[in-house]
Amino acid sequence: MEENSIYGTRDVVLAEIPFNDGIGAKYRPVIILEDQSTKFAICCCTSKDRTGKVAGKLIPKDSPENEVFFKFDRDTFISYTDIFAIYKEDIAVRIGYCDLDTFNEILTHFEESSFKASENL
Repeated sequence: MEENSIYGTRDVVLAEIPFNDGIGAKYRPVIILEDQSTKFAICCCTSKDRTGKVAGKLIPKDSPENEVFFKFDRDTFISYTDIFAIYKEDIAVRIGYCDLDTFNEILTHFEESSFKASENL
């Protein structure tokens, strides 16, 4: 596992994310939105295309955007509304970076979420 201090805003990392039922977890790509001391606010990504169902963006594996920035190993949907906080030690490795335009799109939803650090003080 890499040292947590080397991760920052806009990094795309693999992190251990628990299943919705709380039983078990798996490593998923996430985008770091904000450093919150012992945690990071993150935006989750999935291989399930949810275009038209939730706010987000599909990044095709073979797209120039993926090859330059994200480095996903398959077509990946960035879910702008799947935002929560994880402990820094749950991160395994950095795989890429989020481009500024996509990051700014995500931030619109992050500002409205309950996971913004300023809202949790």
